[in-house]
Amino acid sequence: MPIGRVNAAKFNARLLPEPHETDLDGEPAHRLLATVHADRVCPPSGRSIGWTDCYASADVLSLPHKADLLLKPNGEPMSCPVTP
Repeated sequence: MPIGRVNAAKFNARLLPEPHETDLDGEPAHRLLATVHADRVCPPSGRSIGWTDCYASADVLSLPHKADLLLKPNGEPMSCPVTP
């Protein structure tokens, strides 16, 4: 018997259930983490993907997933990229 498709969108909500979204500072935190990710991935020296595209791809994620973009697999923060 084949297994039907699952709509993953309901599991990938951008906003956390309340009061967690408000406790984590809500929209300002979303903007900050998405901006830091875009700045990190698209340094001034240039990349093949535009800054706004990097920002938009991070902005659709929930706060925990945005934070994961800035952490190493072991949970430690990534180092800041060095610019020449």
